[in-house]
Amino acid sequence: HIMLLKLKKPIIKDTKVNLDLKFNNHKIIELKNIDSKEF
Repeated sequence: HIMLLKLKKPIIKDTKVNLDLKFNNHKIIELKNIDSKEF
């Protein structure tokens, strides 16, 4: 997560790469929540 925090800069805030990182991170959080509910 440290790398993601470093990427949060105004220059690349709206770049597609940063948006993909946010999307992927959101999906990972959803998967973790689903796993915790199943157990």
